[in-house]
Amino acid sequence: MSFPAPLLRFPLSLTGLILVVGLLPACKTLETDAVPMSSIDQATFALIDLDQDSKVSLEEMAKHMHQEGISEFDLDNDRQISAAEWTAAKPSDPATAEHFKILDINQDGKIAEDEAVLYISDQLSFREAFKKMDLNGDRHLHWEEYAKGKPETLNITLFSAKPPVRKTPSTPGPAPPASPAPVPRI
Repeated sequence: MSFPAPLLRFPLSLTGLILVVGLLPACKTLETDAVPMSSIDQATFALIDLDQDSKVSLEEMAKHMHQEGISEFDLDNDRQISAAEWTAAKPSDPATAEHFKILDINQDGKIAEDEAVLYISDQLSFREAFKKMDLNGDRHLHWEEYAKGKPETLNITLFSAKPPVRKTPSTPGPAPPASPAPVPRI
């Protein structure tokens, strides 16, 4: 095996190291998002249909979206997102802690699946996209409706929408001014 003259000046292992180091910047890892909704095939659609009634409800689709997105954040694989996992996902966002507190409805320090599904299914953009795809108006998606629609519009995650606003009980304001008592006519 013959090598070009310039390569023979260095030991083979050093030459290999230089080539590897020189090529590494060209081998960047591409960051990928969760699998886009448009890639769901009919078999996966059937798996999303948890009650096996041949149609997918808003809640079933929201649950699927949560399950697809949780893998990015659930570092300990307990199917919940802890405050530490949430912060690790968006460490530079100053609103991260408050966003977490709002999503953690029962304030147990974790965002459980039911809390995530409720959040996703309550997003106006998710509801509107689902309704637009529901061509027959039965509040469920059938495979044909899904395939004809724009499934990417259903791609909502806990991070992709604006943080919810915490609902606080309204405090009673000042009472409206009392109207004067009617004056009796004589």
